[in-house]
Amino acid sequence: MTNKYPSRLLALIIYLVLACAGARANESAHGSITVWTTGCRPGHEGARLAVSAMSLHVNLPVVNSTSALSGGTSGKATFTLPEGSWTVNFDVEPCGGAEIVLGALAGHRRSVSIRLEPPPSAPRRGSGEPDIYDANPKGNVAGLLPKDKGVLIWAEGQRGVYPARIEDGAYYLDAIPIGEYSLHIQGANWSRVQKLTVRRDVGLIRMNLH
Repeated sequence: MTNKYPSRLLALIIYLVLACAGARANESAHGSITVWTTGCRPGHEGARLAVSAMSLHVNLPVVNSTSALSGGTSGKATFTLPEGSWTVNFDVEPCGGAEIVLGALAGHRRSVSIRLEPPPSAPRRGSGEPDIYDANPKGNVAGLLPKDKGVLIWAEGQRGVYPARIEDGAYYLDAIPIGEYSLHIQGANWSRVQKLTVRRDVGLIRMNLH
């Protein structure tokens, strides 16, 4: 009589290995966003940050999540988003909310700050940081940095100069108007300039600068 237990055990091991690999692949396809809140004390322990993110690219679904908000007046929470451009609405009861536009880069961490300042006798809305450069943001650009440390990056065009936010080996140009730009990359003893075109409705423009 054949012993079936070794084959079942082998099947279970294969299943667990594939499940772990799938989880790692899913994690690597997302960017991790840490959000800091200031300007309003939730007033109770266990306050939660509600996140609703709508992609600027039609192929990505709406993301809704809630995270525990730690730290009281200066709260902190972390959530993940698939790589792409996102309009993100935050809400903290009873403080109100804020809205920002940002890019998420797969496998990389970044942080943003939102300032909750609900005016008296008015809808509780706030303002977000980083600054939204245009009332109707059109595009987000992000990518990997050169290996050199201390690199500065900015986009220059007819509408102005837009410095990139740099974090965890990547740079982010959030919510800049559509148009043609010169992308400046400056290291310790070198610099270069390349063309950048920000187009309408294309989602995240990924431009690695290796």
